[in-house]
Amino acid sequence: MALTPPGGVEDGETFWLIFRGSDAKELCRYILLYIFLFTFLDSRMIYPRIAAVICVLLLIASLSLLCISATTLTRPFSAYGSGVQHVDGEIVAIGPGMDFVLETADQRYMHFECSGLCQASLGHMLRHLHEHAKTDVYYLVPGPGKNLLALSVD
Repeated sequence: MALTPPGGVEDGETFWLIFRGSDAKELCRYILLYIFLFTFLDSRMIYPRIAAVICVLLLIASLSLLCISATTLTRPFSAYGSGVQHVDGEIVAIGPGMDFVLETADQRYMHFECSGLCQASLGHMLRHLHEHAKTDVYYLVPGPGKNLLALSVD
């Protein structure tokens, strides 16, 4: 049989009637702080636990950076196989069929053909042309006397 106090309030609700609004939130904060301080922050274990947390975070961060950098370095070459070359410069002209001319930093002009393997959009290439943006091109040399075959344009 549950005891009901004179206001018709049950025992479980008494706590929230005594501590209303921000008082209840503040009490909960103090309880959580008490639990944190006396369970996690034992004076003999504080420094080893902090050191362990820092080591785990550094390990995760370093492994993430290692995987990301390895992926970005090998992505174009692993996707297209051996024989892929890279050049960067500015697109100076775009012709029919998304063929384009690239001017390199040493003032060389290279003519590329975009075939079915080419990963480029005409809108992106036009933006690079109008903004004179640096463009990375991964390409294959199909043979003597033939145009360079662009695989990826970014």
